Amino acid sequence: MKKSLLWILITLMSISLALTGGLLGCKNKTVTETTAAVTTAAETTAAAETTAAETTAATTKEVVISKIGYSPLTTQMEYFQRVILGMQKTCKENNIELLIDDPQLDLDKQVTGLENLLTSGAQALVICSLDPVAVGSAVDEAHSKKIPVVSHVSTFENADVYVSLKESDWGLMLGTTFGEALKKIAPDMKLKMAVLSADVLGEGLLQRVQGELDGIMKSYPDAKVIARSDAFDEAKALETVETMLQANPDINVIVTCNDPGAYGAISAVESAGKVLNKDIYICTGGDQFKTLDLVEQGKILVSAEAGPEKTGVSLVENAIKLIKGETVPKDVYVDLVPITKDNVKEIRDFKLSFGPMQ
Repeated sequence: MKKSLLWILITLMSISLALTGGLLGCKNKTVTETTAAVTTAAETTAAAETTAAETTAATTKEVVISKIGYSPLTTQMEYFQRVILGMQKTCKENNIELLIDDPQLDLDKQVTGLENLLTSGAQALVICSLDPVAVGSAVDEAHSKKIPVVSHVSTFENADVYVSLKESDWGLMLGTTFGEALKKIAPDMKLKMAVLSADVLGEGLLQRVQGELDGIMKSYPDAKVIARSDAFDEAKALETVETMLQANPDINVIVTCNDPGAYGAISAVESAGKVLNKDIYICTGGDQFKTLDLVEQGKILVSAEAGPEKTGVSLVENAIKLIKGETVPKDVYVDLVPITKDNVKEIRDFKLSFGPMQ
């Protein structure tokens, strides 16, 4: 009996140990599997983070910009010479070569020149078009090569951004300032105006001249335009105003769209024996150095800053953004102010900071 009882106890202990060992084995297996799972998750997370880092690095990889091309109307005008100074300064700061092709106011040369700029490796084109339609083929070719196009002064279809002054506002500012200044001198004058425009250059220049006329009419609502013709270079303006004065000797205000037009008009007025700011008044906008001198001398009542140096800086800055794939506004306007005897020196000093007079 005692032997049987002892045997039973030994058997029970053996079963108990077997069960305990099995449970421990299962527990150890679960821990091992859990640890392995954690390791796998960590590896997956690390791999994901590495992939994300590599993707970010690829996305933010710097684009090397070496060349930007510019086609002005002509480099013979001081305005475009000063635009180029602003562009050159900004290009130099960014280690970029500025390629310039001067069409010299010749449309065929401009079309050919744009092709040359593309062939020379320009990574963006900045164009002041002589004909908004004629430059279309060059714009299309640039876009086919993923090369962005910036329009300047004259607008045209498919440009990626337009950088210049806001023509309508600028003209309105100029015309308003001129009208107010003239009203103090000749409040009862009946204005008979001749207009030297640049309609051929596109919508922007139309808006500029219309803004001037609207501004003048704030002070002189009965003012009348009795002659109008495109003339935006000095020689053409001289010839045009001489003809206008012969046909309309009662013209007493000449509205011009730019500085060179004003210079030609002044020469024609003086050649006709008329006295500036007595017989005939010139409404013009621009900040060429000669214009600043004429404001100081009192030959021009007022003008308005055209900001070629500021514009040159903005043209390059926006071209760089487009090359890098950044989003820019469709229109970028340069902030400008009226010019009177009070601020001529300040404006002249700013312009000289970009380079001397040509």
